[in-house]
Parts: sequence; C-alpha cells; structure tokens
Amino acid sequence: MSRKKYSKEFKVQVVKQVIEEGKKISHIANELDLSRDMVYRWVNEYEAHGSEAFSGEGNARRDHEFEITKLNKKVDSLQKECEILKKYSAFLKVQSK
Repeated sequence: MSRKKYSKEFKVQVVKQVIEEGKKISHIANELDLSRDMVYRWVNEYEAHGSEAFSGEGNARRDHEFEITKLNKKVDSLQKECEILKKYSAFLKVQSK
C-alpha cells in the first residue's frame, strides 16, 4: 500500500482551517479522511516554520537537519582527534629529551 502524498497548498488549507477558522482537528480529519496525528503534525510544522513548512516531498527539511547533525558529529570527532594528536606530539617531545 503506497502512502498518499498531499500538496503544500492542501496542507496549508487544512492548517488554516484549524488556526484561522478555529475548526477542531478531529472534525477536519474526519471530514477529509485524514488521520488526526497527521493534521496535528502539519499544524505544528506550520506553526514552527511558517511559509517554509512542507517543502519538497516533505523530507527535505529533515534531510537537511540530518546532514547538519551528521556534520556536527564529524566536527566533534575531528576536534577530539586533533586534541589527541596534540597530546601525543607533546608526549613525543618529552620522550626525545
């Protein structure tokens, strides 16, 4: 069973019904045959990111954030490696005297 894909415009319309019109999420979800959790997620994403919410296929933001996290971990690892090499270099200088 394939997942349904919804356009950014559709998601924004649904979210605006909740935010601007004050409709209940459960009512909208039932009316449009959506899960309540999905509508909650859309509302939270829209509130957090505004017009930048729902970019691309829905995963672009997560992919970007994942890449940043991965690069930050790599930076931390390289900084630790550099510190170890500095200490080893200092150790070698002491040993050679």
